[in-house]
Amino acid sequence: APAPDNSVTNLPLPPVTSNDDAVIYSDAGLPQIILPGSGDNSKFRLKNEERNDVSFSGLTGLINTYSAFTLGENKFSTAIGFMWNSIEKREGKRLVAGEEWDFYRFPFILSYSGENFEVAFVLPVESYDVYAPVTYNFRDGTDSGIGDCELRFKFSSQTDEMATCIGLGAFFPTSDIDIGNAETDNAWEIFGGISSKRKEGGNIHLNGGYRGSSKDNTDHEGVFVNVGFDYKANESFTFIGEINHFDGTNSGKSTDLTLGMRYYVKDGMSLTLAAPISLSNDMFFGYDYRLQGMLQYHY
Repeated sequence: APAPDNSVTNLPLPPVTSNDDAVIYSDAGLPQIILPGSGDNSKFRLKNEERNDVSFSGLTGLINTYSAFTLGENKFSTAIGFMWNSIEKREGKRLVAGEEWDFYRFPFILSYSGENFEVAFVLPVESYDVYAPVTYNFRDGTDSGIGDCELRFKFSSQTDEMATCIGLGAFFPTSDIDIGNAETDNAWEIFGGISSKRKEGGNIHLNGGYRGSSKDNTDHEGVFVNVGFDYKANESFTFIGEINHFDGTNSGKSTDLTLGMRYYVKDGMSLTLAAPISLSNDMFFGYDYRLQGMLQYHY
């Protein structure tokens, strides 16, 4: 049998133009290694771009601020929220010593997102526990039931740098609670927003709108403006800051500083916690701060 050929074929080296040039050797047979965050197909970058969640309104957003993004193409979301605050004022006047008033809200949220639109439905359960014999003539005021149902639709337009949206909303009073909002007229809202689209770091969101009703000077009527910022610190946490302002025609004004965070339990599931702090509030039911939380799942 012929002896094996153990000779090695020497390939020419690339030309060297200066003493500082580095010569790189490569083997086409070695697998390509892509570090996290690099390359167009990076899973890390894709997760960062798609990490959108719904707000307490049911639409994609932060805590109370809408986002101009959508949740994703052909995605459903279910969420349950929790909100508590102690009511400290009535039309800007503080309750007297010894009076107590707690408010609870549990919104059940269903959302659907297409490529460029979203629709969301919110069904809230509300509860009041009032002891305010001086300011409100209640010694044992307890009431609970279904609050105003909310339905919203949002259309989104996106580029590589930013996203914009316009939308409509409707409120359907249930007349189920006597202590809180006992209006029986339907109400509506129109809104618009803009969001930046940075792939890494944080994004700014701005939106505002007008709420009206078929009946003049209702508690629903007014103008709202939200400015929000979210920062994706890592794959598990996003930190959120917002300024939320509502100027009601007949229900007073409020401005809140909302600080929160979002923890990603696993793919498609997140937990949101927030603590809105009242900067000013002369609403019919005024508060100093709130505690909010929401668990949501996308599929």
